[in-house]
Amino acid sequence: MIINKQKQNAMKTFRIEFQDKDGNELFIKVIEESHLSYAMIYARNYLGTTTWGDAVNYVITELN
Repeated sequence: MIINKQKQNAMKTFRIEFQDKDGNELFIKVIEESHLSYAMIYARNYLGTTTWGDAVNYVITELN
């Protein structure tokens, strides 16, 4: 009997701070993703679709 086990990725919590061009904090979003790269994709997509037109940058901090 063969048992195929897939390693499950633990979810991590990321804090994304969106900033204007001067580095001022506009708003914060907290998300759960399995990898930092997914959090970066989320932030870029969110930045492109947000109604906060002044948001041009983001800073991601891993909380756990």
